[in-house]
Amino acid sequence: MVNFFSKILMPVLYIFVFFLPWQTRWIIRDTIINGDVWEYGRLSLYAFDLVFLAILFSFVISHPKEFKHYSKKLIYILPFLVYLVLSLVWSPDKLLTGYFIVRFIQILLLVVVIFSLNFSKIKLATSFILGVLSSALLGLWQFFSQSALANKWFGLAEQLSFRSGTSVIETLDGRWLRAYGSLPHPNILAGFILLALVLCLWLIFQTKKTSSRLLITSCSFILVMTLFFTFSRSIWLVGLILSLVYLFLNFKKKNHVPLKIALFSGLILFFALAFIYWPLTATRLGLSDHNRLEAMSATQRVSGFADLFSILKNNFILGTGPDTYTLALQNIYSDLPG
Repeated sequence: MVNFFSKILMPVLYIFVFFLPWQTRWIIRDTIINGDVWEYGRLSLYAFDLVFLAILFSFVISHPKEFKHYSKKLIYILPFLVYLVLSLVWSPDKLLTGYFIVRFIQILLLVVVIFSLNFSKIKLATSFILGVLSSALLGLWQFFSQSALANKWFGLAEQLSFRSGTSVIETLDGRWLRAYGSLPHPNILAGFILLALVLCLWLIFQTKKTSSRLLITSCSFILVMTLFFTFSRSIWLVGLILSLVYLFLNFKKKNHVPLKIALFSGLILFFALAFIYWPLTATRLGLSDHNRLEAMSATQRVSGFADLFSILKNNFILGTGPDTYTLALQNIYSDLPG
């Protein structure tokens, strides 16, 4: 029995990493505020949670000594864990705070598993890249078809460009839907893609086969295209900074030539798309005269910081309770929708 769980542990870990970008879930608790769903108040059991439970169970059965050894190291963050538990006393939504605590413990246990196992870094990176790639391909289809259809089995919500609240770019030609992929927001998809691109470069460095490098580079081109169509300015900026830092630090290293070729090719593709879709790019960067939504976004962000300091002033010592910030915000603006 121990050998069985030891054998399935690695494949299940790779499956878990592959499914991270997918959001299939069972919504345990749903909350409506002024006619709209309060997403931050939802309690959900995700499909990858079930895979995680399989990982944890297999690990405890097959590696009891390692689990005990690394679990003891969690004592270093015991004060924070005590704070989280005590926060249940003053939290305005104890169920939501309890859900946050469970999620935090889940992350800690996953760290224990990863540090304990001698897994293949190449297989783990490949699994993550393939998972993000599948989401990126969906994102490309969403942008070019200008539709994001709902599917409960894949955890996909319907996104319509004409609906208020949908992430779009507004130009004189109309509203353009940004790429969501399988995730709740284009910025989240962009974050996943950037990490996948970093891992692609790492895989190119690890492999010596020309065919493998070409395959990885081809996958990275799809990721770069989707990254552009997310129109996530923050991730664009981070990606550009990382590229420049890498090129500066490794400019003269000959063994990095395949990486430099892949990186330069990706940058050329990105800037070519920026040129082809210049009206959208200009609007997103605030270089267009027609940037109503961008100006509104900036105003809302400034207003959000003002709200932050207002809530911080009234909850300076203990906080509002983990995961309940938006609930505290709703107490201030009781007329706003979820």
